[in-house]
Amino acid sequence: TFMGEEIAVASAFKKPIIIVVLNNAYLGLIRQNQKGLGFEYAVDMPYNQDGTIDYVKLGEAYGCVAERVFSPDELHAALIRAKASTQASGRCYLIDAICIKTQLCDMGGSIAAIKSWAPED
Repeated sequence: TFMGEEIAVASAFKKPIIIVVLNNAYLGLIRQNQKGLGFEYAVDMPYNQDGTIDYVKLGEAYGCVAERVFSPDELHAALIRAKASTQASGRCYLIDAICIKTQLCDMGGSIAAIKSWAPED
């Protein structure tokens, strides 16, 4: 999510959808473009004690059920809970998935042309 309005709209219109935020605490695409130009400026987002935006609180403020996960196994279990919750309640379910901070964004002009990047050290 870039601004958060999509979460507000989905909740306001009572859409029983599952939202997964891939939270790397960085403005990843902006950072990646800056790195191509040889610098990195103001792309980190250390908004709370653990250095990430708390999308769980944001989702809950908009009326979503929300949780934070830290691993693929936790994400899998959260998706199962999210599916059951949206079917039972009709409410949005937000999963704040903490990701590798330095992972570059996969890009390409078409699906066949996507270039994947390894995480940086």
